[in-house]
Amino acid sequence: MYTKNIVMKLQIFDADYTTKEGLEINLYGKNKDGVYKINDTQFKPYFYAVPEENIEDLEKDVKENGFETEKEEKIPVLNTEKVEKTDSGKKIKVLKIVTDVPANVSKLKNEIWSLESVKECREFDLSFYRRYLIDKHIRPGSWVEVEGTEKQSDDFKAEIELRNIKPVKSQENLEWNSLAFDLEVIDDNV
Repeated sequence: MYTKNIVMKLQIFDADYTTKEGLEINLYGKNKDGVYKINDTQFKPYFYAVPEENIEDLEKDVKENGFETEKEEKIPVLNTEKVEKTDSGKKIKVLKIVTDVPANVSKLKNEIWSLESVKECREFDLSFYRRYLIDKHIRPGSWVEVEGTEKQSDDFKAEIELRNIKPVKSQENLEWNSLAFDLEVIDDNV
């Protein structure tokens, strides 16, 4: 398989993720040369836990507990990190809790929220690919500079195994041949 290191600018138009061969964020971008698929295997799902009182007690409880689902399936905590967030204009310390796959965020949140050292859990309901876009400061339709390894692809101009991505400013807009949007409604009469 042909591979080479590349740096290029792309206009991002879609994002999703897969878990078939390990967790992978997929971004789809276009430039004047064609459409590219960008694969990022470094990003992991997470959420925040707000301590009842002391963040050290919360971190100790999370690290010392082995979490399981009701079916006794283990739910891994890959990492924890104390971070500062703003809550109603006031700085608070929270615990960032990282797990292995997006499906485990909700399961782990349920287990952690039951700990006495936890006041509440936050940001557990963001979809994984949206969390990625927010954290990387990427908006659909915006331009990014990607650095990675280019591989041949049957479906795209090439696939890029990502090492680094950053938003860039560009006045350029590409011509698009199609447009799609998803509309979800609650009312049965719509």
